[in-house]
Amino acid sequence: VWGHLYIDPSKDQFIQDQINVNLMAHIWMNREILPSMLERNSGHIVAMSSMSSMAGVANISTYTVSKWGINGMMESLHNELKQFNSDVKTTNILPYFVQTNEKVSSFLDIRYKTHTAIT
Repeated sequence: VWGHLYIDPSKDQFIQDQINVNLMAHIWMNREILPSMLERNSGHIVAMSSMSSMAGVANISTYTVSKWGINGMMESLHNELKQFNSDVKTTNILPYFVQTNEKVSSFLDIRYKTHTAIT
């Protein structure tokens, strides 16, 4: 989810939705799956960030923030797992801009996004 000016106060809900879909969904998912991976000392966490997280781009500041947060989360998680000698692996994917269908009716529905990512 991306687009629109960061400073526009009429976009508060849009900004919150963007953070929830692009960043918080990763955090919530990791909290659900990581305990069983740690118990088995096996697994692989894969996150989807974006190349836009590497530099600020006009009109997508909230998107950039949400994707940069994934980078920080994954780097921290990698270091935490390493600290505990865990065999759970991490990968952070940073694709370039791709054309997507933004007219999906459930575009901001986190359950839809999570279900789609899993299946």
